[in-house]
Amino acid sequence: MDKRQFLDFLSSGDFASLFNEAGWNRPASNRPFVCEIHPGGAASSSPAKKFAFREVAELFVRVFVCETDAMPLTAERNALDVRLRKLGDAYIAVFVEKGSPMHHLWMVPVKSADRRSLVRVEYRDRDQAEFLFGKMQDLQFPIGSPPGSVDVLDRLNRVFQVNSSDVTKKFYREFRLRHNAFVKGIVGIMDKSDCEWYASVMLNRLMFCYFIQKKGFLDLDTDYLSHKLAQVRKLKGEDKFYGTFYKEFLRVLFADGL
Repeated sequence: MDKRQFLDFLSSGDFASLFNEAGWNRPASNRPFVCEIHPGGAASSSPAKKFAFREVAELFVRVFVCETDAMPLTAERNALDVRLRKLGDAYIAVFVEKGSPMHHLWMVPVKSADRRSLVRVEYRDRDQAEFLFGKMQDLQFPIGSPPGSVDVLDRLNRVFQVNSSDVTKKFYREFRLRHNAFVKGIVGIMDKSDCEWYASVMLNRLMFCYFIQKKGFLDLDTDYLSHKLAQVRKLKGEDKFYGTFYKEFLRVLFADGL
């Protein structure tokens, strides 16, 4: 399976063919089943949410696909994990957003020596999905030479295991680049150390806002900041919206305790 074929499978949402091409088996049944969860907990009065899954492939690891109106939030993914692991501790769950065929979220439980973690992989278009091709290459198995369960599980854990050291190095490398660019764009502050301090404060606050929005804590909108930016752009016009976005929105948001 080459990269173009891989991306075509993703674009069409044909996960059954994707995994079958990679040497995985068709499931005995792909009849849908429903997982019902209560976002606020079992004792909550909030209505239950239902997620309909169908199994599309298996090879000691079961692959499920779920079409959904909106991607599940962290608490919802954790609740769904409790349901899905009753069917088998090792699985891959792929969520597909209705109306956005290339907006997918993969949820994969991985195990290390001392913990079990839910890894989340999300993309919205073919360009963003290209990195996943390398992972799937490691999960391809030659037809006629079936692997053992230990090999499949080991590869799954290795492919989706987050390398914290590499992630940390990449984060600080990217942060330094953004920080230096921010400092160069600041006007009105003459002292260089004050500029660097101001840039650090602003970037740290923005990163915190980004973190809590992805948790769904800002109006239950995981794209809260970009949606607010689009609103300001529409109201103020292309030539004024950046300064206005800070003065009338971000500064107020920060002043409220962020």
